[in-house]
Amino acid sequence: MSLRSVTLLMSVAALCAPVAHAEMLAFDNSPLIQHKEELMGVGDLILSHGFALAYAPASGEPYPVGFAAVGPRWRYNGRSFAIATNTCSGSATLMPESGGRFDVHSIDLAALNGDGPSSTTFVGLLEDGGTVEFPVEIDVARGWQRLTFPPSFRGLVAMTWLQGDCIENKPHMFDNLRVDRVD
Repeated sequence: MSLRSVTLLMSVAALCAPVAHAEMLAFDNSPLIQHKEELMGVGDLILSHGFALAYAPASGEPYPVGFAAVGPRWRYNGRSFAIATNTCSGSATLMPESGGRFDVHSIDLAALNGDGPSSTTFVGLLEDGGTVEFPVEIDVARGWQRLTFPPSFRGLVAMTWLQGDCIENKPHMFDNLRVDRVD
């Protein structure tokens, strides 16, 4: 077999191989989120598997309250712990704790209160300062849904998304962020 054929086969295999080293940022086992309640405030910063999830209130928010853990007893959750940005129009930003780049593969989303419409736009920050966007509509009737990010969400230094405004765009909860470090 020629060197060119071997290189081509290795390239195809790399593209087809599953992501074996991706981290699943699930919040079930976080010591911060061990409660039996429906909703519970958990602060402005969540650290998990070498990643930081930071809360920022909307501009002019008089009572910024941070993230909320959404327990399995919350009637619109019904499965495992999830997280919600607990302020209308507040934002969540994901980044590696020690800097560097990462890839985003998927996230599970659901309407926080079982109503809609609900949407958000994920904005990825690239190392060169550029951005990529991924707008999503949350299908309220389906409940939890896994969204797969496009290939443009590779090599990010941060990713931010907004909570709904709670009037025209209803709030959402999220869980199971599938990410992996690039460097």
